[in-house]
Amino acid sequence: MKRDFIRSLLIKAFHLGLSFVMGVIVARCLGAEGRGLIAVYFVSLQLILSLTNWGATSSFSYFMSKKGYSIQDISSIQSILYLLTSFISVIALVIIYYEQDILSNWIITLLVLASIFPQRYIGSTNAFALSQRNIAKLNYAEIIPVIVEFVLVVVFVLFLNGGLVTYFLIVLISNLANALHAYLWVRNIEGYRFFVFDFKLFKEKGWPVVRKGFEFALPLFVMSLNYRANVLIINHFMDKKDVGIFSVAMSLSLLLWTIPDVLKSIIFSYSVSSKDPVVFSHKLWQNTLKLMIATLPLIVFIGVAAPYFIPFFYGSEFVSASTALIILLPGTYLMVFFKLLNGDLAARGFPLVAMKVFSVSALANIAANIIMIPRLGIIGAAIASSVCYAFAALYYTWDYYRLTFRTPQTA
Repeated sequence: MKRDFIRSLLIKAFHLGLSFVMGVIVARCLGAEGRGLIAVYFVSLQLILSLTNWGATSSFSYFMSKKGYSIQDISSIQSILYLLTSFISVIALVIIYYEQDILSNWIITLLVLASIFPQRYIGSTNAFALSQRNIAKLNYAEIIPVIVEFVLVVVFVLFLNGGLVTYFLIVLISNLANALHAYLWVRNIEGYRFFVFDFKLFKEKGWPVVRKGFEFALPLFVMSLNYRANVLIINHFMDKKDVGIFSVAMSLSLLLWTIPDVLKSIIFSYSVSSKDPVVFSHKLWQNTLKLMIATLPLIVFIGVAAPYFIPFFYGSEFVSASTALIILLPGTYLMVFFKLLNGDLAARGFPLVAMKVFSVSALANIAANIIMIPRLGIIGAAIASSVCYAFAALYYTWDYYRLTFRTPQTA
């Protein structure tokens, strides 16, 4: 596990470096308004994908590791769910874009809708890597689209002054490249067959996968509402420029989740196949506490440096993002607990614990944003979000402790 973590951390650091440079290029070349439009399009996309994914990655991995489903079984189920969820995603996204009043940008809308199909395929294919503890494949899936996107952004946005349509086309191309890579390696797995529709098998074995998938997907969707819905609410009450400024603060605050994001797939993969889940969970708890202490100086550094490095890199147009970032830091820091512990608790059969906690938090977060954004703008969004992050993270951490040390078990 340590080797997988170190390799994944290095790749994640490389990923973040490229993403940061791309973010600066986009902000400088397209401005706060352009970045805001990008945020509205992709936040809506990510919310829909997190729900309609039906927890495919985790659910497929769970049934292969715990229930003895074969590669052939899962690949057949994957084919049916791929078409069904992609169709639902397209319909839902068109409705959201209509409500957000951005459907008139039909070229951009078509490019975003087209990206659903490669992203849906990549998400479900990652399950085969998880079930085999093939963390290297997950790392490649993480880094390939970023490298492709970075090269194309530098060439076509920075040097050739491409606009918004060019940027959205670049994102689609990077997703297609990643999907092609996923197909090229997964097709070599014995028993894998894509676009083979066995409806009799799906009726017998597919519905349990779908039900378990909802258990994995709903908590993650509800959690994503906590840190994505605020962008859509800002877009409703304010303009795209304010959305763009807030999106910079949000993206920088989420840098705190770098290590947890590296570990979450590794933790789920090892936990779901662990012979002694209780021992694994105890070690995870101890290491999580150590990591939280080690991360604390990073919080202080980002908070102190924010007023200086944001205008330096992004430009004076984004200077107000520094205050929003400082307010967001405490909440995103405490969310590290959830990001680290949720993979283990879900693998032990308790994915709905997160659902309970983050449903309350999401409702409170949305309500608080609706009340505070008209009065305080993006600062109100940052206050509402940070407080709700902190509440949800601490409550979830208590639930994890209770289920691990007071009533250690698996579902």
